[in-house]
This record gives sequence, structure tokens and C-alpha cells, in this order.
Amino acid sequence: MDRTNRRLELWAVVLISVASVLSAWCAYQSARWGNAQAQMYARANATRVESLRQSGLANRQTMVDINLFVAYESALAQRSTLANFLSQRFPERLKIAVRAWLDQKPMSNVRAPSSPFVMPAYHVAAESRAEALENDAAGYFQEGVSANETADRYVLMTVLFASVSFLAGVGSKFEVRSVATTAMLLGSAVLLVAGAILISYPIR
Repeated sequence: MDRTNRRLELWAVVLISVASVLSAWCAYQSARWGNAQAQMYARANATRVESLRQSGLANRQTMVDINLFVAYESALAQRSTLANFLSQRFPERLKIAVRAWLDQKPMSNVRAPSSPFVMPAYHVAAESRAEALENDAAGYFQEGVSANETADRYVLMTVLFASVSFLAGVGSKFEVRSVATTAMLLGSAVLLVAGAILISYPIR
């Protein structure tokens, strides 16, 4: 075996060794990012379920407030002592909104809001929690999508590094020196380009 063939074989060994290590690293990272994707999707689903629960709670609380206020208005119109009884049992959110609404003098002011429930002062905490949770769920889902894309990119890198090993393995066997050198140079180029791209990928 002449010196050139030995150099080609040594070159091939180096390329295959480096490509194998980087390919294993990419497979590991792909698995890690795939796991991150599953975790983010699960978190998004759980958060969305809680968001729906809070939204349902907000709807129920609003309906209770509306019914309570309608009963209060009816009792007030009839000058019933029940009106005072009901007003004392308003939830704090409804008390604040009713006070703000009455300050607008709705009986004489045509520009006053139609009811306390359209006032900015009327605020159901569960509704805000539902909106915040829905935003969180959307964020988790997007993180899952991003993790999936990163995992796919790492998989693509394993294919490129496998092609490096293939070119190095085949190139070192060619008897025509120019063909062997071309294959090795191509494998080296792919390794360098893939390695440069790999450096830019996030690590988990």
C-alpha cells in the first residue's frame, strides 16, 4: 500500500469518526427536542383545559350577578325591602360596578351605560384568568412547534453526516486516485458545511 493510499484511508477514518460522533450528538439532541415538544404540547393542553374551566366559572358568576341585579331592580321598582337585602349580598365586583353605574345617573342621563355589566368597573377575575391562561397555552403550543422544528433539523443533520461517512467509506476504496480524492473532498466539504450549520442550532 503506497503512501497516498494510506493518507486516503487515514483521511477516511478521520471523516467517518468525526461524522459518527456528530451524528450521535444530533440524534441525542433530536430526541431531547422531541421530548421538549411533547412536554410543551402536554402543558398547552393542560393550560387550555384550566382556561376553559375558568371561562366557565366566569360565565356562571356573570349569570349569577345578572340574575341578582335583575331581582334587585325589580324589588327596587316595587319599593320592596328586598332591594336592600339583595344589594347587601352583591359580590364585591358587582357592588363596585353598580356604584359606578349609579354615579352616571342612568335614570336621567341618556348617555349613561345601559347596565353595570358594560361598565369598565365590572370585572370578573375568572375571566381575566381564563384569558391569561389561554395566552399561556398558545405560548406553550408555539414552543412545542419550535421544539419540533428543531428536532427535525437535527434529524436532517444526521442524514448529512451519514452521507459524509458514505462518501469517506466509498471514496477510500476507489482505485482511480482522482475519483477517490474527489469523493473525499466532497465528504470533507459536506462535513464542514454541516458542522458550521450545527453550531448555530440551539442545545437542550
